[in-house]
Amino acid sequence: MTLRLGCIGLLKPERDLVQTLFRTSDRLNGAWQLTDQGDCDVLIAEPERTDFSPFTAKQSTVILRIARKGHSSDKLYFQRPFNAEVFITTLSSIQQSFSRTHHKPAEPRLERTQGELQNIDSYKLHRWPTSKLLGLNPDYALLAAYLNRTPKTLQQLIALSGKPQDICAGFIELLQDQGYITKATASIVPISPAIAASSNRRAGFLAQLKQRLGFKG
Repeated sequence: MTLRLGCIGLLKPERDLVQTLFRTSDRLNGAWQLTDQGDCDVLIAEPERTDFSPFTAKQSTVILRIARKGHSSDKLYFQRPFNAEVFITTLSSIQQSFSRTHHKPAEPRLERTQGELQNIDSYKLHRWPTSKLLGLNPDYALLAAYLNRTPKTLQQLIALSGKPQDICAGFIELLQDQGYITKATASIVPISPAIAASSNRRAGFLAQLKQRLGFKG
């Protein structure tokens, strides 16, 4: 599967660097295509840009924001000046996540009953997680990019990323615990036994991650 990358608003040296990396990096060759217009799987743009013309940002498009080092922005993804290794590693991580999602068999949908949890809370990053946190799981960079663009419910994050509920929910809980995201207020509804069991599994998963990060409490 070849992914399409679009770049908008880059400085000429940055654009030249991206083109050079696409020509010379074995890790990008064959997996990525640099495009000048149309649909994109990943789009690099400035923090405040909302008009992506001549590119088309789909609902599933990952938006990578850029800003100068030290600039405060909740949409910050890449820092200027660009680091070639960070750039290649980030795209490789996203490519792996897309590849796993593309080849993953569709899971059967479960019918909700009146007593099941309705995932109506929405979440959005207000600052970018550390590379140490994102490095805990190869899917975390992609999930963070989705939460960085616009608020997402848990169900929307699962649908867009194609990742299991335990991974998405565990990541959201980890971000909440460390103060990286904000959550919209939502009403509470009863939780089914199956959802409760899943929550217990996620709690254990979260505890393991916190231990690996060296967090206490």
